[in-house]
Amino acid sequence: MGIKVAKFGGTSVADVIQLAKLKDIVTKDEERRYVVVSAPGKRYEGDSKITDLLFLCKTHIEHNFPFEQVLQVVCDRYTAVYVGLGLEHYLSEYFSKIRRKLV
Repeated sequence: MGIKVAKFGGTSVADVIQLAKLKDIVTKDEERRYVVVSAPGKRYEGDSKITDLLFLCKTHIEHNFPFEQVLQVVCDRYTAVYVGLGLEHYLSEYFSKIRRKLV
């Protein structure tokens, strides 16, 4: 038998509730060896996908508009997931590094 790979993204990784469901799916099949996760999607109607927000940051930069507020929304989304999962890793250093590389 081949290797089992599961790919999740979009709504299935949009927030802590969805990630808990994802964990249940992955742990129920011991033959799954690899899990690939892409960017979080919309959590509710009117929300933005992370990928769309990152494209918006790039567009702001290209047109010499401030991008920090848009990037902060991305940072806040990931921070909410970390807090919701009870993780103790601090993301601020990574966010600062990303911010510096964008300009």
